[in-house]
Amino acid sequence: MRTLSVVVAAAMSVSASGQLLAQDTHRIVDVCAYMREKKIEQEDVQRLRAAWLSDDRYDPKISMNVDFRRALAAINDALSAGKNEEAVRICEEQYATYCMLTTWNSRCRRAYTALGKTEEAEPFRRAFAGIGASVMSSGDGKSPETAYVVMDLLEQDMVQQLKGLQKSGQLLMEKDGHRFDVITAIDTKTGNEVTLYFNVDSMFESYNRGRVKDVPPK
Repeated sequence: MRTLSVVVAAAMSVSASGQLLAQDTHRIVDVCAYMREKKIEQEDVQRLRAAWLSDDRYDPKISMNVDFRRALAAINDALSAGKNEEAVRICEEQYATYCMLTTWNSRCRRAYTALGKTEEAEPFRRAFAGIGASVMSSGDGKSPETAYVVMDLLEQDMVQQLKGLQKSGQLLMEKDGHRFDVITAIDTKTGNEVTLYFNVDSMFESYNRGRVKDVPPK
């Protein structure tokens, strides 16, 4: 299993179809360690997201993964109770599994910030901002051709939160050999209905490889 080292793309691009492409791969590092130790920029995050698609830890349905739900509930409970040392412990124990998730980086940043450890919180802030910027710069979501490119359902949720939207419906569509989640949502400021397109090719490629993990029955 390649849980400790993966190929990091020396260059990453977004194709016309919206798929993430890793090109000129030549450096092997651990994605989570790299994100933690380096002062990453948005371009670095794009490369790391491309590399993450080949990592055994990548799970496009992570939001429905039983272990993740339990870990997220535990860190949320600790933060709500003001048990910030406990939240930091949970953050660190699970970081190597959830480092590419905005949700997890957000909780880790909150825990360290609450303890007054701003320097320790900074890598998580950079990761959260970088992943968000990488997704938001991949398109505008207004059409299949300009769909946001996402790797998991949590990234879809993040886009909706950043845009102040409340989801009201969802469907899956195919066009020109590519798959899209089409989200209808209500703008909480204006009350207008909005339609967003998300390219989910990478997620379905992972499904087809049989790499979806521990999804509870509906």
